[in-house]
Amino acid sequence: MTQVNPKHRELVKAIAIGDTDRAKELNESIPQQERADYHTFVTAFFSIMLELRFKEDSSREAIASFVDEMRYDYRKADPPIKPMVIEGVIRASCGEEHLLDDISGADTLAAEYQVIGKIAVQSPEVIQNPDHYLDEAEGLFAEWESV
Repeated sequence: MTQVNPKHRELVKAIAIGDTDRAKELNESIPQQERADYHTFVTAFFSIMLELRFKEDSSREAIASFVDEMRYDYRKADPPIKPMVIEGVIRASCGEEHLLDDISGADTLAAEYQVIGKIAVQSPEVIQNPDHYLDEAEGLFAEWESV
């Protein structure tokens, strides 16, 4: 089974619990040759968070409503969020993969960070036991890597 780099796991945990200073510090320490694996792990955790948030309803309307919440929550973000990118990344993860064709890897990663931050911080179950969700993401990462 493919193992997730412990530093990658620690960085995603910092993002999930809202420890932005630690996340920035860890992000700067990841070498370029590890970025692809790191991004795959972020995407796995992002997928777990989407499942948590949208398990009952992943319709376009539910996604648009969530993005509207993000627009409000991040209204003072600098740099500002990109709501259409966020919506595209979420919808792509829910089956409309073609939407990623026009979204850069950097924008995808930024959107995933922002969505993880919102869902995780607003989910008591994630804040109380982030390692459970990180373990799930590791399993998904390993599954993807074995394909």
